[in-house]
Amino acid sequence: MSVLDTILENITDQVLDTGDTVVLKPVCFKCKTEKTIIVKAKELRAYKNGALIQRAFPNMSADDREILTSGMCGGCFDQMFGCGNGI
Repeated sequence: MSVLDTILENITDQVLDTGDTVVLKPVCFKCKTEKTIIVKAKELRAYKNGALIQRAFPNMSADDREILTSGMCGGCFDQMFGCGNGI
């Protein structure tokens, strides 16, 4: 289960049907940094209904998608897997 799936358990269908934006505040499990991500309720609905995260949130950065799927922020992901340092 992804971090976003856990968050969605606490968001009612009524909120998803509003058409408003929803503020998500996932915390990186490694560095404990909280990230604020603002998404459209309709995008959350699409994800909840089975859309792939990159299709449900087409304008979301890869780092934001990462923390929502794995619970790890982009910086910690890059450190752990050696991304961006020529490896």
